[in-house]
Amino acid sequence: MSKYSPFRFIISSCPPERAESEMTSQRPSKVLSRALVATLCLTFAASARASEESWQEAMDAGTKAFKEQKFPKALECFTRALKDSDSFHGNSDSKAKSLNDLALVYDQMGRRDKARELYQKSLDIKRKAHGNDDQDLIPTLNNLASSYMEDEKFDDAEKSLLEANRIIEKSGKDDPRLCINLNRLSAIYRSREDYDRAEKTLLQSLETAKKVFGEGNPAIAVIQNNLAVVKRLQNKPAEAESLYKSSLQIRESASGKDDLGVAGSLNNLARSYREQGKFDEAEPLLERSLKIVDSDQSATPEQKIAAIKNLALVYREMGEPAKAEPLYSRALSMQTETFGEGNESLIDTLSDQGSMFQELEKYSDAVTSFEKALAICKTVGASADDMKVKVLSRLEDCYRQDNNLDRAIEINQEGRTLIEKQESPDQKLLSDKLNDLAMLYKQKEDFANSEKYLKEAMSVIEKAYGRDSKENSIFMNNLARLYSENDMPDKAADLYKSVIDIRSKVFGARSLPVAAAMRNYASVLRDLNQNDDAKKMNGEAASIEKEVQQ
Repeated sequence: MSKYSPFRFIISSCPPERAESEMTSQRPSKVLSRALVATLCLTFAASARASEESWQEAMDAGTKAFKEQKFPKALECFTRALKDSDSFHGNSDSKAKSLNDLALVYDQMGRRDKARELYQKSLDIKRKAHGNDDQDLIPTLNNLASSYMEDEKFDDAEKSLLEANRIIEKSGKDDPRLCINLNRLSAIYRSREDYDRAEKTLLQSLETAKKVFGEGNPAIAVIQNNLAVVKRLQNKPAEAESLYKSSLQIRESASGKDDLGVAGSLNNLARSYREQGKFDEAEPLLERSLKIVDSDQSATPEQKIAAIKNLALVYREMGEPAKAEPLYSRALSMQTETFGEGNESLIDTLSDQGSMFQELEKYSDAVTSFEKALAICKTVGASADDMKVKVLSRLEDCYRQDNNLDRAIEINQEGRTLIEKQESPDQKLLSDKLNDLAMLYKQKEDFANSEKYLKEAMSVIEKAYGRDSKENSIFMNNLARLYSENDMPDKAADLYKSVIDIRSKVFGARSLPVAAAMRNYASVLRDLNQNDDAKKMNGEAASIEKEVQQ
């Protein structure tokens, strides 16, 4: 099944700054079940001719093997069917179907370039035989789009989906295939951070789904959930919360309050609460979700682990890391038993456990967890490098908090080396690491190195984003503060003026970030004995703060 399934719900198993974790519902409606499985083109027309009978037998055997996930056997059967299709008259439809199904097998085996070559051949045959508007083009176009999405080739996927939608709309807009494809398109637009277009697409999908499925169908809940994700990304938490609540009510009414789909909706609503700082409201939802998952025999280990980690996370966010400790132990035990000790999935959980120990000031235990995570990263290899950088950052912060600054600096160097050796180094991440290094030297009261690495951070970020970026204003502000704290008010004043100018462009002249910079600038002006100017600057900051609060 494609990880870009059009209808799914999301369960976060990691803090907001990390990538969200997702888990697919195990009980979709019949309509959704059909939507979530790649379409096998089958023909059951009887034929008196031996070659056609042989073709049909091979197709049936291939379909059976495919459903049983016996892909080498399916490959053999569909290859035989393709050969048979060449030996009887009027074979274009049969050949196109054989190519489509053979491509699906290659897709499942991870040979997506080969799969896409066969999808294109199938489409060419169909277009030649029936024209560019034939309905039989739709399943192959959708399969081709799914293949592209697996490799994050979103432009190609979009092209295929738009062609499929154009054909669907010719038969009437109230078609379930249209709302499914619109959901998939919205995922593409989200990947481009084109949230307005994603929203528009999902609203169209929702309108179609209500006509096709009815107001209370689980399909509506899934589309509303996807729309809520977009609302969150648009910084519209109240609208997202309302959509999550509606999705939960639909799932409870349609499937019962103890359904796995309900567990997913509870997690989604809880995430909305967490992002708004409503941890007390999120906690009972996550506890209920875990109870549902634990009691459902069909729940997968992945679903149980995600539910456990979500609850552990909210306990930490509530300032109660001790309550999270047994949950992380349980999650790790389950992961080890299910996937093995060196499985990549343990990296994230071990890293979260390390952070939890750090919050409990159990620094030795934290280091142990982080080191275990790094050992798995090393075993996994280059594919785990992004996660390794994150774990190293947490380990660095642990040593910093434990005042082992020399070791923290060593870990910072290791992380920067890993970033720099990448084919396309993340300049934002690299500049952040340089800023972190500067703060470590500042904590060591090493002014020269702190200044040096802050300037390097600014240089890197200016090349990537320009001088007037909000990212650069952060490092500039840190350097200004360093100068101020080391009796260099002239240098600090010049930088604070630049910070005010940049933040006015980025956030608006009457914004809180500008007011904060004005407060800092006023403090430096007092150090320069420019008290009247300092008073005026503080007054302007106070005016902005009052205006924003109103």
